Amino acid sequence: MRESTRAKCDRGAAAVEFALILPVLMLFVFGIIDFGRAYWAKITVTEAAREAVRTVALTPDGSDPSGKGKNIGAQAANPLTVTVSPTSTCDSGQPEASVTVTYQFSSATLFTALNGPISGTAVMQCPG
Repeated sequence: MRESTRAKCDRGAAAVEFALILPVLMLFVFGIIDFGRAYWAKITVTEAAREAVRTVALTPDGSDPSGKGKNIGAQAANPLTVTVSPTSTCDSGQPEASVTVTYQFSSATLFTALNGPISGTAVMQCPG
């Protein structure tokens, strides 16, 4: 039994339509994945800042908050930058401590708008 010419044309048209739609669909799917990665990085960086500032505020011996912040963000591929302000500990009369954690995010796809630093800042009052 021979296929009609119309059935062959329909099958060819479906293949052409699929070839035109596939790149757009893949770009959309990978864009969602990249946005999810950026959002996850923002949450992780904010959590690292919270833990680091808690270390600064609650540890009177001046423990290094960088280690605590970097431990939380250890899953990140690029190193985290932890900045403590003020540089002194809470026991020196400062009313509050502030920690900023920065992560250099790089997109895995063509969405270069997501590339760049992602930072999280946390502030905690010093006890006493």
